[in-house]
Amino acid sequence: MKYSATSLLSVASACRGPDVQFSPTQDQLELREAARNYLRASCTAKYLTRRVAGGPEVADGWSGLVEMGLPGYLVSTTAGGLGMDAPGFALVAEESGYVALPEPLIEVAGVAAPLLDQLAGQQALAAEVCTGRVRVIPAHPLNPFFNQADPTDPVLLLGDEIRLVEPLSGLAGLDSIDPLRNLRRFDAIQGGGAVLARGDEAVALTQSAIQRGAVFTAAELLGLSAAMIDKATAYAGERKQFGKVIGSYQAIKHHLANAFVRLEFARPVVYRAAACLGQDAADLWVAQAKIAAIDTAIEAAEIAIQVHGAMGYTFEVELHLWMKRAWALAGLWGDRNHHLARVENALLSKNLATGPAATFCNHG
Repeated sequence: MKYSATSLLSVASACRGPDVQFSPTQDQLELREAARNYLRASCTAKYLTRRVAGGPEVADGWSGLVEMGLPGYLVSTTAGGLGMDAPGFALVAEESGYVALPEPLIEVAGVAAPLLDQLAGQQALAAEVCTGRVRVIPAHPLNPFFNQADPTDPVLLLGDEIRLVEPLSGLAGLDSIDPLRNLRRFDAIQGGGAVLARGDEAVALTQSAIQRGAVFTAAELLGLSAAMIDKATAYAGERKQFGKVIGSYQAIKHHLANAFVRLEFARPVVYRAAACLGQDAADLWVAQAKIAAIDTAIEAAEIAIQVHGAMGYTFEVELHLWMKRAWALAGLWGDRNHHLARVENALLSKNLATGPAATFCNHG
């Protein structure tokens, strides 16, 4: 069974509990605007193309993120971070997706840094992450690859035990469908490292980390979708056929409108999940968010390719970098089948009310 954005919203409403406000605050909007301005000025299509080609002229992308304080976005101010919250970081993650940022911002800032901040005795390491002196890369079977990991980066292995392993040297690289992702596989690491947490504490922290990874990846997919729609719209306004721009034809308009509508339906699902992290039903909301974001990104990619015609499949068109990133992110922190199983289990086992009455009735 394939759930639409509307049915997912229905499930979210059915198990909503207390009303949740997730409209961005002024601080969140200002930080998003600052991140947007920096990312769109520095992480351009030309920069990404140079990065794919390699070479010493490609600047270090991580240092600029550190200067903005983004690695410490979710870290407490006592540990040197910004002390902001998950809904705000979801906005930043969306902006990073819009430019197809190749740096591991979600992994380091969205998953590892706040986890370290919550662990007793690890705030000093969290502070090191905030300052950019070290990057800690999280690893779990639902996120089995290290992206852009430097041989000096320690690894945070998540699970029934949380261990900090130093470092990544000796792990062979892997090919990716996305040429901007430089991957290594974590399951080659055999034991070792310092145990930071065990038992119930480790399980709870790992669960929270997985939820953050999934919802922030979903937000990144929203940004990728928006960028692909914008690129397709711009192309449709320039490309002429039979003496008219192709964007004037209804078939093209309807395709782009469908992609835009799906994106607008997915955004509140993702924002809601980010606002509800830490609550009892967060796992279900996160699952809905990842499904909605995957479906949105895949549809946006397909429509963008169709609008570009045969050129959409070529390396000469920058669209392929965004499309391939969407494909790569669709499987991280749980693929569609993984999260769909969680939604189906909730529907079948929790006797949730669904349909228009549950979605649109007054819960106040």
